[in-house]
Amino acid sequence: MQYENYGDIYGFNVLTGKASYNCIHPDADPGATCADCLHVERGEGGKGMHSCEYSAGCEYLVQKAMVLGSRRASLNYAYWLSSFGVRQRPTEYLFLDECHQLPDLVLEWAGCTVNETDRKKWSLPMFPLTASKGVSSKNALVQVKDTSLDKIQDWLAESIDILQDRLSQLEPTDRWGRLLPLENSERKAARDCEQLLRKLRSTLEGLELVQEDWYVQSGPLALSYRGGKMPGLLVKPLTARYHYKRFFPSGNGSELDEKHSRCVLMSATVGNFDTFAQELGIEQFSSKRVPSQWTPVQRPVYELDVPRMGYKSTLEDYEHQADAIAQAILTVPREWSGIIHVTRKREAPLLANRLADRGLQKRVWVPPEGSTNWMARAWARRKAQVPGSLAISWAMWEGVDGLDEKICVVAKCPFPFLGDPYEQARQRRSGRFYLQRTAWQLQQGLGRTRRGRPQDYDTPDKHAGLVAIADGNWTRVKRYLSQDFLDSIVTDAP
Repeated sequence: MQYENYGDIYGFNVLTGKASYNCIHPDADPGATCADCLHVERGEGGKGMHSCEYSAGCEYLVQKAMVLGSRRASLNYAYWLSSFGVRQRPTEYLFLDECHQLPDLVLEWAGCTVNETDRKKWSLPMFPLTASKGVSSKNALVQVKDTSLDKIQDWLAESIDILQDRLSQLEPTDRWGRLLPLENSERKAARDCEQLLRKLRSTLEGLELVQEDWYVQSGPLALSYRGGKMPGLLVKPLTARYHYKRFFPSGNGSELDEKHSRCVLMSATVGNFDTFAQELGIEQFSSKRVPSQWTPVQRPVYELDVPRMGYKSTLEDYEHQADAIAQAILTVPREWSGIIHVTRKREAPLLANRLADRGLQKRVWVPPEGSTNWMARAWARRKAQVPGSLAISWAMWEGVDGLDEKICVVAKCPFPFLGDPYEQARQRRSGRFYLQRTAWQLQQGLGRTRRGRPQDYDTPDKHAGLVAIADGNWTRVKRYLSQDFLDSIVTDAP
């Protein structure tokens, strides 16, 4: 997507992840990428990939040098977050696209999870025990006593020292003192060690910055795994407002503000600017709504007559929902394929069976379990074999370009799952932002089949597609939706 959106259209120099570039080292395994590099950082001061005698021709390093010397460059967020040097490079303008993802990206990068397998693998100290304070859920350790946070910080500091020592030991050299490539097993271990070390350092830095609003679980029953509990440590912020400024310009006088004085955050789904800025701790900003080039009449979103779907819904409610979805789909051409979004894996076959009973039995399809890429390939095969197929999916809310699909239906509003204690704690901290996140996901899901091409939008002569909501819960997040989206809502049946 970076190459298509920024490289091809706007002429940016694009840098993607190391896995996108082939490794040219003659000792590399067949099909190896730069993510499998024989050289690693090996502790502070290590030259990493530049130690390779073939580094001058390395596809990744060559592209990286071009991007770092370019006036117009495009990087993904993972690279920005993991590369301190890139963040310190001054820019005239810094654009943060799909900025609605920033809160979750920051929370993930500012915290860490360590399981018992990793603890034993690296000979880390025993996990400290933490104590809950003032929390109603017995499984959620949301606010911990100061003494517990001290224990967490001590554990992180000690573990960082151990991991740093392990990396420093991985420095075989030849007789001229040059670093030698690592064996496959050592290389993988070194990469894993580097990754964990980076996470622990980032978490300790965050705890030293602020000790408010952390979610902490540590001890023999800290982590959930396949319906049970296992030893581990989980340390994660409940809000990005204290940590966003560590990684991005915030307008609050940070060092990054000086490096990137003009920062533009962009997304088609920001919605409520004040809620968004408050979550990121941005105090001074100007906002601008850029209306869609497509009129609301050209991009209708049909509100189907369906009650709020949730844990209190009856069998009659689900039958009513299936009636509404089937009726809408049967009004459009039979050859149209599409995606019907659900929020849980177990919901997909249930809805598929109901729609099958309503004349869609040859079209409904539930994806196989697996990665998103695996699911996408299976879906492509299904569409080729059965024109007009309908994928009932729990995993296609984002990152899917529905260039062939013309139907997109949300059968369940995507509220974050409150069965997760961390999500419970996060929702208790800010109910408003919980609803904002739901609004973002709803808009993302409904945008899978409208990708900015003229053929994706209606004309006075014909409908180009069917986009619909089949859950009355959408009105709970109405105030957090973008105005463009609200303008497109149609209450009449398609």
